Amino acid sequence: MHTYYVVPLLRKFGSKVYAQQVIGRGLRRVRISAVKEDEPQICAVVDHPKLEHKWLWDMFGSKIRKDVGIDDRFDEHEDLPPPPPRQELINPEKLIAIPEPLNNDDGEFNLEGMPVENHLPAENWREILESIAYPRNTIEISNQQISGVQKKELTQEGWTHIISAPDEEDTTNGNIEMPPEDLAEAIKQEIMNIAERLLQHAGHSNQFKGQIYRILLEHIRNKFLNNASLGLAEPPQLETTWRNLHTIENNIAEKPGLIQGMVKHGNK
Repeated sequence: MHTYYVVPLLRKFGSKVYAQQVIGRGLRRVRISAVKEDEPQICAVVDHPKLEHKWLWDMFGSKIRKDVGIDDRFDEHEDLPPPPPRQELINPEKLIAIPEPLNNDDGEFNLEGMPVENHLPAENWREILESIAYPRNTIEISNQQISGVQKKELTQEGWTHIISAPDEEDTTNGNIEMPPEDLAEAIKQEIMNIAERLLQHAGHSNQFKGQIYRILLEHIRNKFLNNASLGLAEPPQLETTWRNLHTIENNIAEKPGLIQGMVKHGNK
């Protein structure tokens, strides 16, 4: 059995980098419970000749099928690429023996205590999430002001130094000018965006976005809001949460297997 994913192109790409990103998203392997890990996945992109994307398909080396109708079906054997040719050793006499690595210890290599990369779903994801700490005392630059600009100008008399002051004094104080209820809604929306980005980074589909959103919201309430809801939180708590959303996302993304554990064991 094979799984097909379809990416319809509805407009012409103006950026080659953006085009590669769009097609690259379709080439990511999707991990959901309904699809086996060893099951082949095929990405089909629906394009139109008038969009003039031949350069894109040449870049990816894609197989192009023209004049495809609604009733046409994919042929699994036709669409799958041919298996790579088997490599054979042509000149065995040219092989070079690789010497054993030098070992100055007792011959044993102790892995205990060394960090090991592990992207398997973490069953103890709650403990990992709870262990993430955020500094309570932070230094924030809330006001910046330009006192003057100095430059050199070449004239007939030689180099001239020119010092100019800013036209207007900057009186901003860095505060978030937003009512608490609007800030709470903005935080909710950004948490949803973070959940989507974390799932994409971990190779999961957005069908788990609601589940990850609820876990993130609970984490934020625990770490920043004293377990209060966003609607009942104090304005300073909301502002602190808003400024730390990027840090929260980075801290969770760098924990191997954390998002996978939330997806697989989040409902237990």
